[in-house]
Amino acid sequence: MFKSANCISLLTDFGLEDAYVGQMKAVILSRNPTAQIIDLCHALPCQDIQAAALMLHASWSFFPAGTVHVTVVDPGVGTCRHILVALSAEQLFIAPDNGILFPLIEEQISTQIRILKNPTLFATKSSSTFHGRDIMAPAAARLASGFPFAEVGPVVEPAACVRLHLSKPLITENRIQGQILSSDHFGNLRTNIREADLQCLAPLAHLRVSICGKQLSISKTYAETQPGALLALLDSAGYLEIAVNQGKATKLLACTVGETVAVISI
Repeated sequence: MFKSANCISLLTDFGLEDAYVGQMKAVILSRNPTAQIIDLCHALPCQDIQAAALMLHASWSFFPAGTVHVTVVDPGVGTCRHILVALSAEQLFIAPDNGILFPLIEEQISTQIRILKNPTLFATKSSSTFHGRDIMAPAAARLASGFPFAEVGPVVEPAACVRLHLSKPLITENRIQGQILSSDHFGNLRTNIREADLQCLAPLAHLRVSICGKQLSISKTYAETQPGALLALLDSAGYLEIAVNQGKATKLLACTVGETVAVISI
């Protein structure tokens, strides 16, 4: 069941140096002048489908029921790849069929998925290089203003959608081996180890994190350590994070995406 709140979120890799985000908003507002538009992020690494999938997965639950989410990280723009519209927890998700929606599908959060095929939802003239503006934005505007989800296009089975390979931690009796997934503006390093994974091992006070030769206990806040000190803690989305109090872990450790992180019980 979807009842629109006339709220649209935008998540892209467009940056803010060019007119792309502004053009998408202009298209939305020209079709739905009262829409509320929320910029979730426009600084995703270029063409990084995994980063888009993880950010959407970590963020969607904070939005009100009736939100339409538009995610545009689309290396295959203009090809025969589909654009999907998924209904999930009373929200709609519009994204290319390139794996962005896979975490929602894998966890069976998405209850129904349709291929965006109804031409009345598109711009009259569509560029082969900017489907975010000419297809996804006008469709979002119409759906947020009450256009029926059932008329978007044909239903597609979750198993037919593109899968995304997401690295998962290896969990044994007294050890978890994971890796760095991404870094943020503050230089914090997010791992693929979740709070639930840690709880399977031992209470947090009995765990030690190993990365790049450093051994860390798990803190509750950044300020538990001295300024400039390295620490591990659970971030706001429940992932194990490596950080530096008032500094950047990316600079102190010179880590890259894929770096191994281990957690052991003591």
